[in-house]
Amino acid sequence: MTKINQEVLSFFDMDVLTDAQRKYNLTDEDAFKLFIVPALDDAVRNNKKLIFPFVPNLPIGDKGSYSKEWEYLRDKHGYTSFHKEGEVWVLDKEK
Repeated sequence: MTKINQEVLSFFDMDVLTDAQRKYNLTDEDAFKLFIVPALDDAVRNNKKLIFPFVPNLPIGDKGSYSKEWEYLRDKHGYTSFHKEGEVWVLDKEK
């Protein structure tokens, strides 16, 4: 994972993730559990703003990365919706 100012933003370099998948023969699901879930948990634990470039309003069960991240954050951490800030969508929790 590449980090830029750890207090503000964390993101994955998808090329690095793809290389790791090839090197260790990981499925998409394995890579999600090993790399993305810990990063999402870290972001939530550290109260980082969670953003998406668009609202991942794909059908439940869609296998796309953003959809899987949204479902995980919704189901495991209680995020319920999005609001637009400039060009990105920020996740919200019920208060």
